[in-house]
Amino acid sequence: MVKVKVCGIKHMRALESCIEAEVDAVGFIIGFPSSPRNLSLKEAKFLMGKLPPFLNGIAVVREDLKTVEKVVKELNPHGLQLYGPFRIDEYRDLVRGVKLLKALEAKSDSLMKAKEALKLGYDAILLDSIVKGIGGTGKVHNWELSRKVRDGIYPYPFILSGGLNKDNVLEAIDKVKPYAVDASSGLERVKGIKDSKLIKEFVRLVKEAK
Repeated sequence: MVKVKVCGIKHMRALESCIEAEVDAVGFIIGFPSSPRNLSLKEAKFLMGKLPPFLNGIAVVREDLKTVEKVVKELNPHGLQLYGPFRIDEYRDLVRGVKLLKALEAKSDSLMKAKEALKLGYDAILLDSIVKGIGGTGKVHNWELSRKVRDGIYPYPFILSGGLNKDNVLEAIDKVKPYAVDASSGLERVKGIKDSKLIKEFVRLVKEAK
């Protein structure tokens, strides 16, 4: 069964909807001021403190040593979704026990970069439509490229992101065969604010996918 991550959680109501829909993971964006879903460390800590035992909290951050250190110490996340250059050697001891998701932009060299990241010790690859250093753009990228990366790193987990919503997620799953799908802007009617009905419909479709 394909796993579901809902990213860009900013309000308690959205988190409650994710819990009710039984998503597998939720993402909290920290340190991206230009994002309408950005949280302060304090806000993220409050929301992560409300997570039930088997719902994974993923902190979405830039690969910056000081930022990673603060986030790990303050939030104790299940995983880190990391954007930016490869810096794992700088904080390998710090993140021991934390799952590392390497977020890559969907480009022609994505498979090469994915293999490089996995060799360095990242646990999974997330392919996204990245603009100005961050995802959540609502843009769909080339799923043929996504499938190429997915096949090239198998059996490592491949997470598909970028413009997914209730209208295209089944086609995306059929074409890419990802380990998990990750949605953000496609679950909003107002930018930055998750819609409960869209979350529940999206999750229902994914969990029924074959």
